[in-house]
Amino acid sequence: MSWQIEKARENLRVGTAALRQGEVNAAANRLYYAFYHLAWGALEQAGYRPSQFQAEARDSWRHEVLRGNPRLIARVLEAQLGARGRFEIESLLRTLQMQRIFADDCPMPADPIILGRLLPRLRSLFDGDLP
Repeated sequence: MSWQIEKARENLRVGTAALRQGEVNAAANRLYYAFYHLAWGALEQAGYRPSQFQAEARDSWRHEVLRGNPRLIARVLEAQLGARGRFEIESLLRTLQMQRIFADDCPMPADPIILGRLLPRLRSLFDGDLP
C-alpha cells in the first residue's frame, strides 16, 4: 500500500472525528485531503506523473492538477477501486474542494450538513481494494 493511501486513511479518520466533534472547518480540510491523497496514490499507481499536467510540478501533485482533471481522476479511481459512477466521483471532488476553500480561505465556514452527506460517499471509495 502506498504512503499516499496511508495518509488518505489517516485524513479520513481525523476528518470523521472532527466532524463528530463539531470542528467543521478542520473536518472539511481533512476530508478534502483524504480524497487528495487517495487520488494522488491512484494516479501514480496508474502511471501518471505531475509533470504530465504541469511542467513546474515535477515531483509534487498540486491542487490545480486535481481541480483541472476531475474526469481523469474519476476514471482512474473507478478503474482501480471498482468505484461506480464517474459523475458521483467528480461531484464529490468538486464539493470537497469547495468546502475546503470555505474552511481555509473564506470567512464563511464549511457546511456540516454538506460534509455529513459527503462522508458516506468518500468512505465508499475506501471500501474496495486500494492500490
